[in-house]
Amino acid sequence: MKNTINREEVGRIEKKLNEARVLLQQNKLHSSLVKFKESLETLLRTKMLPSDSKDLNDKFNHFQALISNTPAFTEMYGAVAFRDNDAATTLEFVKQLLIIKDEEIKGYMEEQAGGSNENHHETDPSDEPEESRIENLAKEAKSFIDSDDYETAKDIIGGNDEILWWLLQCYNTSGIEHRRQGRYRDALHDFKKALALQSDDEGLYYNIARIHIELKDWKEALDAIQEALKINPEFQEGKLLESFLKRTAPPA
Repeated sequence: MKNTINREEVGRIEKKLNEARVLLQQNKLHSSLVKFKESLETLLRTKMLPSDSKDLNDKFNHFQALISNTPAFTEMYGAVAFRDNDAATTLEFVKQLLIIKDEEIKGYMEEQAGGSNENHHETDPSDEPEESRIENLAKEAKSFIDSDDYETAKDIIGGNDEILWWLLQCYNTSGIEHRRQGRYRDALHDFKKALALQSDDEGLYYNIARIHIELKDWKEALDAIQEALKINPEFQEGKLLESFLKRTAPPA
């Protein structure tokens, strides 16, 4: 938590919460949850006046009631009651909701890696639940991306934020796993696929910078993290990594 009160940070928190509300109104549930998580994280690390704290808590409580009663949310997660005035508990719960979707994606990746030989029968698309339809479209788009046919993949994605989110999580999760296993070139390849779909994600540039550090590609690492900071100048992890690179990278 910061040592001094910065009321501008209160405005940034409210802005993130408003963005989450707009995404929810656009039926972009997962993106709304991600933005809600970011606003909660900022709220918990920000020192503020009691009056600002009360005002923000009221707005967070209102948003929690709003999101928990949307059809898309109840269809995916069931009847859920958020706890009012408890940002820490709400943050952990939202993280768990997002992990549920990450686990679904990981399961798909493991199935693909295992080369499942099960027979698949044709189904009537009109009988598919919405989540299954989105996942099937995302898998189809992924097959084109993996064949370097981004144009066809983007046609499939269209303006569907849920398909895009699925693909980004898929490649990001795969890239992180490759990095953990020391397969740095494979990790870089997956992160760049995600970046081709969403070029304004500072987190992807951060992951790419870390891979370049592992490969001792110092200039590429610095270039990547500076791109991240162009997107989000307040990206604290990015600032720290840039500082580290400037201190430790050998001269060009």
